Amino acid sequence: MDRAIRRRSATLSVVVVTLVSAASLGLGMPASIAVVNTCRARNVTQDSAVSSNLQAVIRDAVGGDVIAVKFVCVGNFTIAKNLTLVGRPTADLPRGVLNANGHGDVLVVPRAKVTLRNLKITGGDDPRWHFGAGITTDARLLRLKDTVVVGNTGTGIHNTGTLILSGSSTVSQNTKAGIHNDGDVAPIGADVTLSGTSSITGNSGYGIYGYYSHITFNDSSSVSGNITDVFMAVFNYEGELTLNDAASVADNIGSQAAIGNYATFTMNGSSSVHGNVTTIWRGGGIYQGSTGSTTMNDSSSVTGNSSVRSGGGVASDGIFTMNGSSSVSGNTADADDNAAGNGGGVWLACSATLTGGVDGGNVNDNYLGVASPVENNIGGPTC
Repeated sequence: MDRAIRRRSATLSVVVVTLVSAASLGLGMPASIAVVNTCRARNVTQDSAVSSNLQAVIRDAVGGDVIAVKFVCVGNFTIAKNLTLVGRPTADLPRGVLNANGHGDVLVVPRAKVTLRNLKITGGDDPRWHFGAGITTDARLLRLKDTVVVGNTGTGIHNTGTLILSGSSTVSQNTKAGIHNDGDVAPIGADVTLSGTSSITGNSGYGIYGYYSHITFNDSSSVSGNITDVFMAVFNYEGELTLNDAASVADNIGSQAAIGNYATFTMNGSSSVHGNVTTIWRGGGIYQGSTGSTTMNDSSSVTGNSSVRSGGGVASDGIFTMNGSSSVSGNTADADDNAAGNGGGVWLACSATLTGGVDGGNVNDNYLGVASPVENNIGGPTC
């Protein structure tokens, strides 16, 4: 067991260096070289002529039309009617591309029902927190199918409406956050649902920031590989966060926990929080404030996470409940061996409650330290 833990620690060090290097190279790159507009857009419903001006094609469309997009359409686009945009693959580009060329938001979708299929949204640049450099939307329904929002300087998607990501859609390599789901300013609520193999990955700042909102992950969707600086891969404040099926929050690195829960968090099915690394604060997988309530159901798991402080798997100031065959195992607190950590599996503040968790049962094989690991499953301060 000792050798396995040492190997894991060495592997995590390599992963941290590798991912930080990748992030420094991969984020914030748009606009250094002017992007050439090679756009070919056509309203296939109306069988219109091909145009290099996508916004004009959108303007002339009527509700329900389908617009095909090939090559690279450069500019800032707005869709204020019920339309579907479909990217056509070419020999050089697997998706149609919408690129803001480093100037403002790529796409704005106000109060409409819009579907984006097989598109790449990139090159946006907007430092404002309440706008998305990639997509700003308060749509009644914005559906992304096999679409990527990648390489924007700022937030990938700012949502105050209803947003669905399906198929293999990805939000990645955006500098401020992947998705900002903002229910505080939302006229019709802020709801995000991911399904299929959709993912929020490789972003800095936050993976997904939820504020008075609803966030649901289904199927094998995930939040993974985000390097979150001084923040969290998933932030849930005064809202609802749900992991269903085999959804996961995995392999994120940050100074704070992978999930910061200050509201209601539910894990169902075989969903998991695993392989996350926290470098400064408590909770390798989950940190829960005093207003937070987390419930693990079915065979959900928190495993293989680590923190240099307390709560290798979970650090909780609130209500933590384990039902069914859920488990917390293989986590490590005090991962830097400075004797500052406690609760290898679960750390409970004096204000916290744990229901259904059994030391040596469903909370098992968790450790303090790496060099000379000591099994420690449930810990906390002397209250």
